[in-house]
Amino acid sequence: MKSLLLLDRDVMLGCGPIANQMIERGVDVLDYMLGLVHATRAHSSVEVGVSPRGANALLRACQSYAYLAGRLYVIPEDVKAVAPYVLAHRISLTLEGGIKSTKANVIAHILDTVPVPVEG
Repeated sequence: MKSLLLLDRDVMLGCGPIANQMIERGVDVLDYMLGLVHATRAHSSVEVGVSPRGANALLRACQSYAYLAGRLYVIPEDVKAVAPYVLAHRISLTLEGGIKSTKANVIAHILDTVPVPVEG
C-alpha cells in the first residue's frame, strides 16, 4: 500500500539558517527541487518516490555544492549536478520500470522534463 507523503516549502523552511538564506534568495530553486521530488512520486516507472527526508538531503547536498563553488545560494545548475547522485538511491522502481530502465535513467528523464527556473 502506497502512502501519500506531503512536502512543501514549510517543511524545508525548518532546515536551518542556511536553508532560509537560500530560500530568501531563490524560492524558484526551492520550487524546482520540490518539483523534482514530486515528479519522482508521479513517474510511471517509480513505485516509491523520494521522501521528505530525501528532499532535505537534496537541499543539503545542493547547499554544500554551492558552498564549495563559493556561493551562499543555490542555483538550478547545482540541483542538476547533485540530483542524480542524491535521488537515484532514494527511489524504488516498479518491476516493469526496473526491467525497462535504471534508476539513473529515470532521474535523468525527470531532470529533462521538470522545467528549470530561469532568471527574469
